[in-house]
Amino acid sequence: MAKFPGAKSVLPLFTVILFLSLITGFFVLQFRLLNRVVGEYESTLKETALRKIEVYVSEIRALAENAARRLERGQGSTDDLLQDIARQDQRITGAYLVRADGSILDPAGARKDPYRLSQVLEHARAGETFIAGGDRGRISVGTPVYDANKQLQGVLVMELVITPFLQELTQEFFNENYKIALLDDGKQPVVWPFAAEQMGEFSAYQEKFYDRNVRYNVSTARVDDTSWQICYFLKDNNFDTHRIITIMFLLFALYFCIYEFLVGFLKASSINSYFEDVNFTIFNHLQEGIIICNKLNRIVFANEAAHRFFADRRPGLRGAALQDILGPTGGVVGGESKKMVLKEADRVLEIVYSPIFKEGKILGSVVVIGLSSDQEKSAAPVLAQLFEISHDGLVYLDKNHHVAMANMMAKCYLGPLEKGMHISEVNSHLATAVYNNIGSRSLNKVEISLSGVTCEIAAVYDDNGLYAGTLVFLRDAAAGALAEGL
Repeated sequence: MAKFPGAKSVLPLFTVILFLSLITGFFVLQFRLLNRVVGEYESTLKETALRKIEVYVSEIRALAENAARRLERGQGSTDDLLQDIARQDQRITGAYLVRADGSILDPAGARKDPYRLSQVLEHARAGETFIAGGDRGRISVGTPVYDANKQLQGVLVMELVITPFLQELTQEFFNENYKIALLDDGKQPVVWPFAAEQMGEFSAYQEKFYDRNVRYNVSTARVDDTSWQICYFLKDNNFDTHRIITIMFLLFALYFCIYEFLVGFLKASSINSYFEDVNFTIFNHLQEGIIICNKLNRIVFANEAAHRFFADRRPGLRGAALQDILGPTGGVVGGESKKMVLKEADRVLEIVYSPIFKEGKILGSVVVIGLSSDQEKSAAPVLAQLFEISHDGLVYLDKNHHVAMANMMAKCYLGPLEKGMHISEVNSHLATAVYNNIGSRSLNKVEISLSGVTCEIAAVYDDNGLYAGTLVFLRDAAAGALAEGL
């Protein structure tokens, strides 16, 4: 890892770490303070708008309830009282009484909205004064009227114009950074601060809203005793995003410096750090032995193959000195790769090991152990001789189903068998049988449509249990099958 610019000793790097720690702590506290200030400002805006609407609702409710008390006192005919109520405030466009039996007493013939009427009647009959509507600049207010025995006599319904209030609300709470919307029954706009066509795309339950590439954070609140829902649109200032990016950058710089400080102070560069991102288990799938040593020639890792090669010398290789396993090696003197041959009673091992460098320093070495190639090649002539002296036809197919070896008897049964020829070119039935036999662990008799010829096949696997090829046995049917277990 590259060194921090100018950090030529531990003290300057420690100074940078201290400075970054203070700056990071200061920014965290500052962002928390700013976040709290912004949150309080937004909460104040919401409370102010909600409070203004609630005050207006309280005023309308008081107007309706006072009118209902006049009807309950009964000082005059009901028709006259309803007409007086309609005239007492210029905002009232009509007042009528819905009796308990459902009949309507409406001397002025006020205009009625059936849906709003059903809403206010439902709540008023339950003893509440309720306000509904507003999407056309008019609202309906329903309040219960009782007789002398406190029994429900009917519901007084008043129709009012609220356009002046809505204009006042618009002027006060329509701003570049914040806006409010007032919805009736969650879907009908009483106050809507954006283009009318955008209302169809809006849901009171969404948290974000976009208007001409400007993103707003959305929150909602119910207005008590009404069918209204107030929606707050606060312009997103990306404050949280900037805060996260800034703090993450400072933390990254801080962690980088701390790491460099630890590496420099504790001299943490080692063979382990060189392989910190390597999953050593992948070496266990290799047939060659892999040993990794530190600069003192102590083994820090050995794969399963290495343990198998030297199981008779030491059951566990980790922590052992390399010389105790391989004998004197002379280390990695001069930083050069070396190759040696280790002869044992029953095998010859080829060993190659190379130094590992980091920043110009030797950290250790990698040792690779394998069987001598001469020893591996010596088996091939023996196997070829066995093929030729066999009285049966023998064919060996590699893992790609190409002919690797075939004797004369096999060529008599199957015809020309050139090395490298695919088995499907020789006999399609045999090719299908070979494909289907992969995974089998026994000798299986198969039908290859050759009269008088018995064919048996056996899959061959390597030391790791992976498919390596197929051995094909061919013989005269009169001679019988091969012995069980061959």
